Amino acid sequence: MEDQQTTSYTPSSELSVDLKTSLLPYKQVVPTLFDYFTWKKQFYPAMIVSEITLTFLSIWFFEISVLTTVSLAATVFVLLDYFLPIVISSFVDPSKWTEEDDAKYNEVCNVLSAYWQIITTRYAHWSQLRQTKSKVYYFAVLASLLTLAWLGNTFNSLFLSYVLTLSVFLYPGLKHHGILRRGIDNSVNFAKNTFFKKNQ
Repeated sequence: MEDQQTTSYTPSSELSVDLKTSLLPYKQVVPTLFDYFTWKKQFYPAMIVSEITLTFLSIWFFEISVLTTVSLAATVFVLLDYFLPIVISSFVDPSKWTEEDDAKYNEVCNVLSAYWQIITTRYAHWSQLRQTKSKVYYFAVLASLLTLAWLGNTFNSLFLSYVLTLSVFLYPGLKHHGILRRGIDNSVNFAKNTFFKKNQ
């Protein structure tokens, strides 16, 4: 079941147009990547987990440093940014691009724009909290930083990076299929039932 309420915001037309323009060199692959990360096929989640796991196992096996890992990741990104449009223009026939593909591309850009608007809006709210409720803001920031420090000291940094990366890449599919929302609702219901039972 897909999550019908992908976002609670309607993306601005200007933001959506800017995104469509910036993604034009990758136009043919954007819908495919969106289908991949939102699990259009059942085996896509397994592929995502396998790819990320293999990458981190390679980092662990070869004992690659953090700086080298970041540099290699940036190198791959730059190479993809340069060669991907060339490969797309060479192997993809633009005449096969249909109105349905164009509608899917516009839909993906609108979804991405809506997510970006959510991020910027929440960041603005968080920044405003520093001015309106400074004590709450600094308490939350300090608590978060101390929690991160404790986690970093308790668990292996590579393992934490693996879990974080896996969560980021699986989030679109979990959100799209409503799994994340159901998990949160089940957790809240479990906590309520447990709390009320203890107080009865």
